[in-house]
Amino acid sequence: MAIYDETMAPGYARWRTVHPQLLDALIAYSGVQADSRVLELGCGTGNYIRAISESTGCEGWGVDPSAAMLQVYASVG
Repeated sequence: MAIYDETMAPGYARWRTVHPQLLDALIAYSGVQADSRVLELGCGTGNYIRAISESTGCEGWGVDPSAAMLQVYASVG
């Protein structure tokens, strides 16, 4: 298991971008809408939960076991 600490988290956020087709599929198959509330477990730096929230207007939250990944998530949002 990789340990996403403070040395890895910034690079992860920079190189692990949202793939538009995957984002579209996640939204289409999940039925997420503006009035939805979404929790992503293992969100990493939160790129997908942020993109889902921005695309649909839903409320979104992410949790991750790595404090460094969550710090990147908080600094971007």
